[in-house]
Amino acid sequence: MFNLNLRIAKLRLGLELENDQHRLYIPPSHQKFIQPVVSPQADFSFQDENLQGGSEPLVLTLHNAPLPPAGDCGTPLLNTQSWGLWESNTGGYALLVKEDIPPRLAKVDHAFRSGELFVDLSATKHAIYPPGELEIRLFSVWLAQFGDLILHASGAIKDGHGYCFIGQAGAGKSTLARALAKDPQATILGEDTLILRYLEGQFWLFGTPWHLDPDFCSPMGAPLDKLFFLDRSKPNGIHLAPPIDGISQVLKTAVIPYYHPVWLARIMENLVLLSGLVPFFEFSYQLGADAWALIRAA
Repeated sequence: MFNLNLRIAKLRLGLELENDQHRLYIPPSHQKFIQPVVSPQADFSFQDENLQGGSEPLVLTLHNAPLPPAGDCGTPLLNTQSWGLWESNTGGYALLVKEDIPPRLAKVDHAFRSGELFVDLSATKHAIYPPGELEIRLFSVWLAQFGDLILHASGAIKDGHGYCFIGQAGAGKSTLARALAKDPQATILGEDTLILRYLEGQFWLFGTPWHLDPDFCSPMGAPLDKLFFLDRSKPNGIHLAPPIDGISQVLKTAVIPYYHPVWLARIMENLVLLSGLVPFFEFSYQLGADAWALIRAA
C-alpha cells in the first residue's frame, strides 16, 4: 500500500494508492504539503501530528476504473459544464470534475473521513496527479461546511502576521507577491489561491498547493492581520475600505457555495465577523514602490 498524506490549512487529505504507482505524479507545489516532509515516494502513516484547530484526515482510496454514473450519486446540488456535486440520502457527497483529463469522481461520507476516488488511468498515456482539478473543488466543499473560504488572492507572512491581497485577474496579485518575496524575512503563501479559516476566535490565512510556481507557495499559515483589495487604476497608496465594501469584494473573488443555503449562511456570518476583526484597505501598488513600507503604514 502506498500512502500519501497532505496537510492543507489544517485539513488532512490521505490517498491510498494500491496500483499503478508508476503512472502517478506529484506536482512540485504539492510536495511542500506532504506530511511529514519526506521523499514523495515514501510510505508513512497519519500518526504523531498536532491537529490543533484541524480535523481527522479524509482518506480516499484510489480506484483505477471507469467512473460510475454520477446520476446514481443522489440529489444534485450543482451541475455545470465543468463540475457537479450530489448529496446522497445518507448525507455523503459525490463530486465529478468533467474538465479534468481524465475526468475524476470522488465519493465521500458526510463527515469527510473516508471516501473513494475514481480515475480511469487507461484514458491517458501520461503520469497524473490522482485528484487533479477535483482536489480544489473537494476542499471548497469541505471548507464551506465550516464557513471557511478559498480566496483568489495572494498572501504573505512577516513577523508572524498574515497579509492577504485580493483582486480580480490582472489586478497584480502575482506581481505584488514577487515584490514582497524580495524581503528575506517574508514567506509567500501563494500568488493566486489562499484559504481563509476562522479558528479559535481569529481568522487565519493559509497557503495552498494550487499554483504553477512552487517557489511562490507555502504550507504555512498565520493569523490574518490586514486584508487588502488591489486596484491598479488608483494612485499609489493604501486607504481604509468600508466593511460592507470589503465583504462585497470578498464575495466577488472567493469560491462561494451559493448552491447550499446552510453553508452560505455560515460563510456570511464569518464574513461579518471578519469585517469587525480585520481591517480592510484599498491598495494600489505600482512597480518600484516599497510595498512593505506601504503595508506597515496602513
